[in-house]
Amino acid sequence: MHKKRGFTLVELMIVISIIGVLSTVAVPSFLRASAKTQRTEMIQMMSMMRTHFISLYRNQGTYPATTSAFNPCTGSCSGLPVSVGTPLEWVPSAQGWSDFSAPPDGRLRMRYQYTSSGQTLALQAVGALPGIEGPYSYTETYAGEVQVGTAEFPDVF
Repeated sequence: MHKKRGFTLVELMIVISIIGVLSTVAVPSFLRASAKTQRTEMIQMMSMMRTHFISLYRNQGTYPATTSAFNPCTGSCSGLPVSVGTPLEWVPSAQGWSDFSAPPDGRLRMRYQYTSSGQTLALQAVGALPGIEGPYSYTETYAGEVQVGTAEFPDVF
């Protein structure tokens, strides 16, 4: 008697169906984990910025009255951030960042900016997070040393 080798069409379809079901569960979980990792990077960078600017405020009694360029950036570092989500190196010479006491190491996916009028400060991070449709934005606002507001859009965490 001749022995048959291989799989039947039904067996192959069952395996493909199982792989499809597993991937519909696994891919969104992976994207959410990746987004949380990028958000953690952003929270750490915002903490460094907060520490730097509050220290400046305590020493000088005022924040630098300016609006910085988005950083990291490419080219002239002016205007809206480019290639959000793409890891880029920090640019210490970008407008408003030359005195930043703790420039980060490595590449950053989010773009950072600050706006100040002397007594108030807004720290902003913008970017794109995996699995989240549209742009992501996180802002902290300060009056003196007191945090008076936080905004996150979209609020998915």
